[in-house]
Amino acid sequence: MEKILIDSDVIIDYLRGYTQRVKSLFFKIERQKIKGFLSTVSIVELYAGKMGNGTHEQSLLTLLSYLEALPLNT
Repeated sequence: MEKILIDSDVIIDYLRGYTQRVKSLFFKIERQKIKGFLSTVSIVELYAGKMGNGTHEQSLLTLLSYLEALPLNT
């Protein structure tokens, strides 16, 4: 299975509805055709940037459930 590390800017684009390419990527992750990862730093960035508040919060939680968080280490 293909694996991909996703940065916070890609997740923000998805939550804002930008580009079909980003939507296609997350569709493949949801269908388990690609294994998606993100860093714990990206999770913090998403919440600090208010993507985890208000209208985007449930969408963010759903999206994060499809991704595996990588631990922060050296």
